[in-house]
Amino acid sequence: MATICFLPVMAAVQVFCLARMLPAIVGIFWIIFTSPTVLLPGPIGHLIHSFLPGSNYLNMLVPALSTELVVDMLLLMGVWQHSRTCLVPWLVINILVILGLSATVLYHLVPIFLPASDTEDTSQLEIALDEVHRFLMIILFNMVLVLQMVNVSGAVKVFVDLGLQEKCSSIKTVDKTPAPKSHQSPKSEYV
Repeated sequence: MATICFLPVMAAVQVFCLARMLPAIVGIFWIIFTSPTVLLPGPIGHLIHSFLPGSNYLNMLVPALSTELVVDMLLLMGVWQHSRTCLVPWLVINILVILGLSATVLYHLVPIFLPASDTEDTSQLEIALDEVHRFLMIILFNMVLVLQMVNVSGAVKVFVDLGLQEKCSSIKTVDKTPAPKSHQSPKSEYV
């Protein structure tokens, strides 16, 4: 039997799903009750503000976290009711998350392999701190990427196992009564 973190795959997928739902619920309530109109910080926030002016936590993160809750609930319903169709939205969204995390790791790796040719007036300490920050971000994104890949591979295993259960349950048992002998003619009711 396949396991993830010393649990059977189906149980591990459910535990991961519940563990992802809890921070999403806490995040939604935190955003709604504390600071819903605060602008998004950081380079991703600046990129989002250039495409969508006026974007804030309420109209960017709450829909993303709500989508996470919906697809996690669909995954749990699919596992509990043995329905493969409920697992498909979760698989699609999380494969997209894997692709996004991979692109983010590559984005942070490019300056390491292709250093900038222009040298600005920055001190060695700032350059070293930037490199340390970049390496820590790469390590963090790689850890999240590995966990996400393990989680998706477990969900794919559950998806395949549910398909095998459906095939096995659709096979009908054969009636084991003996066949009539061929040399006897069947008796007619009308004779």
